[in-house]
Amino acid sequence: MMEGTPQETTERVNRLIEHKKFISEIRVALRIRTAQTVIRWLSGILAVALLFTFIVANVAVGWSAIALANKIAIPIFALSAGTFLVIRSVEERAEGHYEKKARELKIELEAAEELRLLDAARLGLPVPDRQYSYKDSIPAELDGLRKDGRKYRRKHNVAQAIIEVFSMK
Repeated sequence: MMEGTPQETTERVNRLIEHKKFISEIRVALRIRTAQTVIRWLSGILAVALLFTFIVANVAVGWSAIALANKIAIPIFALSAGTFLVIRSVEERAEGHYEKKARELKIELEAAEELRLLDAARLGLPVPDRQYSYKDSIPAELDGLRKDGRKYRRKHNVAQAIIEVFSMK
């Protein structure tokens, strides 16, 4: 076990606290980036789908017969296109963690968590105190494993459905 002066121990503990703050900042940035990406994709897809529907409906039914649908579709199209453009401009003006992509933030988060665990191990605390550092990361690890499990289950179900549909022919 490493022994150090109380000042060195205090500095190491302060470093661990800084690690926790840094990790929480990365997590917030990752949540924001994920929400931005989802909103950007959904608004872009909605705008394109509405535009396509608007054009098809006007061509199929006639320009004047679908005035009510135009009154509804045009504002929704403008809103979704505007949302898409606003999210793009916010992403372009982002700074710090907020300008990084979600994949980069995930890698940075993993590295920061590992660094925190390494610093906790170097602190030379008794075993129960060191185990606390690991207990702190277990819920996030379990959430990640559950999320991965749901993702692979969905992929398997889609593949199984495709196989069943094509085997009926």
